[in-house]
Amino acid sequence: MLDSFDLIMLRNVAIADCSKDSLVDLHDVKIVTQKSVPEKMNDYFEQIKNPYLFKVGDVRVKVSFGGNRSFTDALGAVISNGANYQTSLG
Repeated sequence: MLDSFDLIMLRNVAIADCSKDSLVDLHDVKIVTQKSVPEKMNDYFEQIKNPYLFKVGDVRVKVSFGGNRSFTDALGAVISNGANYQTSLG
């Protein structure tokens, strides 16, 4: 899993500095639903490379989180509710 320093560095990458071809497509990320949430998070980090900056099809996506919630808490919530997340992606 990425440490705090790595997450800060990845968060600070500007979307304008990344070509679409260099980003991982979220549709290509495969998560085994039978795994525990920490295992799913680890699989996600390994596949997505930068959890703050990726693409969905031809669209570049930059993710940010507001409030007091940490990145890992927010991602854990998304993974725990994976069925709802998948549905919203189409």
